[in-house]
Amino acid sequence: MIYGLADWQFWLNGFYFIFLATVLFFVPGWWLLNLIRVNQKISRATKLFLCPVLGLSIFTLLIWLGGTLGFYQILYVYLVAAFGLTVYYGIKKWRTGWRFSLSKKNLLPLFLLIIFGLGLQMPAIFTSGLRSSEGVRFFFTNNQDGLMHLGFINALAEDFPPLRPEVNDYLYDYHYFSDLLMAQFVRLGVPAINVFCQYLPIFISIFTTGLVYQAVFFVTKKRSAAVLTTLVFLLAGDGGWLLNIFLQGGNGWAMASFDNGADQFLNMPFAVAKLIFVAAWLSLNYFWQSKNQKALFLLPLLLIPLTLFKVYWLFFFIGGWGITLAVRWFQTWRKKQIGSLLIKESLIAGVVLFCSWFLLQSIVTTGDSLHFIPQVWPREIAAAHHLNWQNWFLREQVFLEAQNQPRLILENAKLLLAALIFVFGVRLFGLLPNKKARSLLHSENIWFFYPSFFVWTFFGFNFLQEKGGFNTFNFLILAATALSFLLGVKLAVWWDSKKPAYLGKLAVVVIFLLLAPRTFYNWWNYVQTTAAPDFTVGLYETDFLELLLQAKKSTRYGDLFVVAPKNERFTQASVIPGLIGRKTYLSNQFILETHNYDFSAQAEKLKTIWQENDPIAWQEQLRDLGAVAVILETSDLESLTPPVRENLQPSFSNKAGMLILLDSEL
Repeated sequence: MIYGLADWQFWLNGFYFIFLATVLFFVPGWWLLNLIRVNQKISRATKLFLCPVLGLSIFTLLIWLGGTLGFYQILYVYLVAAFGLTVYYGIKKWRTGWRFSLSKKNLLPLFLLIIFGLGLQMPAIFTSGLRSSEGVRFFFTNNQDGLMHLGFINALAEDFPPLRPEVNDYLYDYHYFSDLLMAQFVRLGVPAINVFCQYLPIFISIFTTGLVYQAVFFVTKKRSAAVLTTLVFLLAGDGGWLLNIFLQGGNGWAMASFDNGADQFLNMPFAVAKLIFVAAWLSLNYFWQSKNQKALFLLPLLLIPLTLFKVYWLFFFIGGWGITLAVRWFQTWRKKQIGSLLIKESLIAGVVLFCSWFLLQSIVTTGDSLHFIPQVWPREIAAAHHLNWQNWFLREQVFLEAQNQPRLILENAKLLLAALIFVFGVRLFGLLPNKKARSLLHSENIWFFYPSFFVWTFFGFNFLQEKGGFNTFNFLILAATALSFLLGVKLAVWWDSKKPAYLGKLAVVVIFLLLAPRTFYNWWNYVQTTAAPDFTVGLYETDFLELLLQAKKSTRYGDLFVVAPKNERFTQASVIPGLIGRKTYLSNQFILETHNYDFSAQAEKLKTIWQENDPIAWQEQLRDLGAVAVILETSDLESLTPPVRENLQPSFSNKAGMLILLDSEL
């Protein structure tokens, strides 16, 4: 089921998604917030943005628990219960009347920020997966990681635990809660491609923008802080892009910037996890301000699922929260005033940490470790394919041979400073001390964000991962997010400054002029690329889709397909799992390599089979792999030996290629 914007089914499914999201996320979240009586300190507008994220987190955790226990019907039980709750609230509001107030002063900037966020973020994802007269396209990372996640979504819609559909039943220990979440909508009849590429991204963009705004406004009580912090999130660029253009004369800086900007939906798990992180930060601040003990129970419900949405965000939150707890324990211990609330908060933090660790250990099947390599990211920045600072490496070699430690320390300090500017750019202004900004954020949030920046920068600059290598840029994104909060509030102080007023406003304008160019460059690149009629990367033509559709009709879930070992279309993307929900033998080597999976044995086995001269033996060996069918594109035929090629009897063929069912005679 692949639809385009001109198809009525696309819009009908969109309204159906809104209905399901309301029933499954919004209503249970609203009910829970009412149950713990949050109305005393938090506005209804803030509840409006918090409750669906809380509902989303609870829903995913329950679905995982049901799958783990083998109770797959929990989806339908939860749906019936949530629908009953929706009817109850509907009748109650019909009788009493719906009263909802939102300050007009807040409504306009919030509405404009949401529209701006949607316009900025959607070009990278929204046009993927839409059918046209030519077929369907998947743009950018959506044609690799995106189709991989679609494969997992299709698999999780049918079975649990998650298995890699491209590597014959290999247990999937990658972060998969976002895939699990979307799989439930597929089980309820919403097309996977539309959930992944259109419906859920719109939901996430709206509620992330709204939550950042509402959370900062709740903490600081300043509209300017809420607006400017949200803009910093939406315009997350880095100094490296501008400096690289200035120094090198080209756009060569390659570090990913999934943290907040126009390309955040190229990493869907990160986008969902960040949304939950902001909701958890708001909930923690609500507890700090209201002292409502019941609010503590929101935190495990939000944070524990982060383990498998994207565990980096859990590290960020637990680290910041742990530091604030340690500081407050020390302060109260010195005054001999340790209160029961602090003890309860610490116990809840311990419960979150233990449950998250248990969840992670119950899922992970292959270890991943960090390797300490001093200044590894700064050296990457200075390498030939980035800034090409050959003189720095030459000076380092000279001082090493001369054993000149003072100069080595100085050179490394220069490299570190350059790397900080390149990675974080003007966001580094968030580190500047400012008494008014500190009072607006409160001491707890100062301890929450400041140490986090230094901790995650240290890890990002000095470590590599066993799986993914330079994926420690995730740590740098955590550090950049801490800076975003600190910078946004600081900009509000400058903007509202009266001594003199024009200097503060000028400083804010200059900061945004430096912060935004890369984000707008990415946005313009996405708009131009997706609008180009001759863009063929990631294009799956109508004939090819017809071939895949026939393959789906001729087989069942769990059936294994084989494709030609040198077919780049299949080896660069999870085409069969992503588009028709079937398993593939040895597709997607690109993703497998980046995630450090060893597929060499089965790769060699398939190459050997492909060189077979006997048609009967060729088919029998493919059956021995567990394969049910072979999909061959027209260009693949020449890769087969002449005896096999001449004896093929396809069950279906068209201009794109042919489908060979292995239970039929050659």
